[in-house]
Amino acid sequence: MFPERDQRGNIWRLTIAQALAAPIRWSFTPRARSSAPTELLYSTSTHGSCSACSEYLQPIGQMVGRWIGLMPRGSFVQLQLGKASKVPGELVIGWAFHYIVGAGYGLLLVAIRGADWLRQPVIAAPMTLALMLLVLPYFLMMPGMGMRIAASRAPKPNVARLMSILGHSVFGVGMYLTALLSH
Repeated sequence: MFPERDQRGNIWRLTIAQALAAPIRWSFTPRARSSAPTELLYSTSTHGSCSACSEYLQPIGQMVGRWIGLMPRGSFVQLQLGKASKVPGELVIGWAFHYIVGAGYGLLLVAIRGADWLRQPVIAAPMTLALMLLVLPYFLMMPGMGMRIAASRAPKPNVARLMSILGHSVFGVGMYLTALLSH
């Protein structure tokens, strides 16, 4: 299951530095095994790339932006989002949507836990909320983007699920740290 390997046993990897400088479209490419601790599970190289993986691993901002941008045209579910017509400004639309939703999650946390939580934050509250909110990408966003429930149709469903869990976990930690630093 983890780390992901191809048929020859190669681990799919990308260093953090490469991830920060990665092009807009990602694709899987096998790399030699490495024990470097600063590696993630993706490669941006286009040599030997998998087109289905490339479609799946477009940056979240672009994918979400295209999905949201196609909704006013009456298209709420995209079976092949990577092949759907591009939407002008889809990257900006996607990231704006993502940040607005994130701000809403932060306000929801304060609404549930109250202002007292801001004065004495405990990490359990934002982590619990962040992980409970996985319901939305698993049952709304992923199916709407053509990956079906919990990314069951994605080329690497476990990677998609894990990335959602990791993203939401980082967000939960971020909400906690923000509350701590706001004192």
